[in-house]
Amino acid sequence: IPAAAPPPRPKPASPAAAQPVLPRPGSMPLIDRLARLRLPGWVVGILVVLGLVATADAVVAAYYHDRVYPGVTVAGHNLGGTRLSDLPSLLRQQLPDTPVKLVIGLTSYSFKPSELGAQFNVNSLAEQAAAQGRSNPVALAGVLSALWSAPLQPDYQITDATLDDLLDHLLHQEDHAAVNARPIIVGTVPLVMSEKAGQSLDRTKLRSSLLIALRNGQKVTVSATKLTPAIAASSYQADAEDAQAKIGLSLTLKIKTKTVAVAPADIASWLSFGDPGSGAALNAAAVGAYLNGVPGTFDRPAAQAALMAAIQAKQTLVYEAVTKRNVTVPNAAPATPAPLSYGYCLATKGNVPAAQAAALAAKAAATLSSASGWGLGGRLLLAPAATDCNFTLWLATPASLVDFNPACTGHTTCQAGNNVIISTSAWATVPTAWKGTLTDYQAELINHETGHWLGFDHTPCAQIHPGGNVNAPINQPTITVSGCSPQWYPIPADTQGDKILTGF
Repeated sequence: IPAAAPPPRPKPASPAAAQPVLPRPGSMPLIDRLARLRLPGWVVGILVVLGLVATADAVVAAYYHDRVYPGVTVAGHNLGGTRLSDLPSLLRQQLPDTPVKLVIGLTSYSFKPSELGAQFNVNSLAEQAAAQGRSNPVALAGVLSALWSAPLQPDYQITDATLDDLLDHLLHQEDHAAVNARPIIVGTVPLVMSEKAGQSLDRTKLRSSLLIALRNGQKVTVSATKLTPAIAASSYQADAEDAQAKIGLSLTLKIKTKTVAVAPADIASWLSFGDPGSGAALNAAAVGAYLNGVPGTFDRPAAQAALMAAIQAKQTLVYEAVTKRNVTVPNAAPATPAPLSYGYCLATKGNVPAAQAAALAAKAAATLSSASGWGLGGRLLLAPAATDCNFTLWLATPASLVDFNPACTGHTTCQAGNNVIISTSAWATVPTAWKGTLTDYQAELINHETGHWLGFDHTPCAQIHPGGNVNAPINQPTITVSGCSPQWYPIPADTQGDKILTGF
């Protein structure tokens, strides 16, 4: 019986199998571990991306924990990466003093906030810049939010007292009461001063608009309430014609052998105007005062009645006075009509030297109060006003004339609404065509544009005094054209020169 075969001996383990398993070169423990979990590939991909995002988020959070997130801008300056502790000083250096623009009606006002005493609220702006994007707990999401955010707007701080001063200034220049048309008689010429529209501003609305302009650094338009005059110049047209017909009457008094012709200027001085449509009224006392001054022995009350009846009927008169006894008119007094009054403000626009502004104030006071100028022999009163001015007289830099009205562009003087504007270039220099002095020319500038505001326009000389008749009616008398001047104009015609000048 054969012997049994011995059991097989176990093979010794190979050296390689006895070593620990090491990762292959280039492999990742995380990926290998995920692979051992036998997860789908797309899940592994998502987990890897999340891991990378978490790592990046940690890096961003660490770097920007004391810095401004990228994309945060203020007034065009990118503050991204700025240390939070450096923000206030950096903002003080970089924030511009950008002018803000306020438009009231047709007039534009532009000023730097610093000129108003306004200052940036730097601390508030630094806090806003630091907080931009940090409401999101994920740093990367906060960065994206900051990159897409709107630029921060500088916020100004201005004291209530300074703001109230500015509002007072703007209201003083822009609030104008409406003015009704008013008739007057200058010499022997009836004139109707045109009506003037006014405007009113709401102080609360103006204040709010100004603060918006400061806060947003943008142009803000403020609407004004238009004030319409109750009486237009056309309402007095018939009254002016009635006065002209009465002034042109031929009235003669015969006192024994003496003949007295009543002058048109005397008739004009007896007339006055009331409500539109009431005609030119006679002042009986003024007629009596005239007759009391006529020498001779005659019944003056009877002559007074005859003159007044003829004038009221617009009929010529040759009156033979009763000379049996000398009788005067009781309670007779010369006519002293009250002047029509307008007030004006004074203002400057642009970089106007203080000396020029002072010169304008002095020259305007002298020119506009002159009896031989627009004072019209005392019938018109133009005086500087502290409040409720009817128009504003400006001295402005040439570039700023457009701010009053686009139509003023390129002109040396301009009248726009209730603004009478003279450029500094015209104020300081006499044009070649001018034959007079600089002071005469400055008076011309003031009178010319003020005349436009009063309602007068350019008219050929032949229409001022047709045929040399100074008593002819004037509907739109000239201020001055081609050396022609109305008799009340303060500058002699021979010193005016050619008035068709650029800018007029």
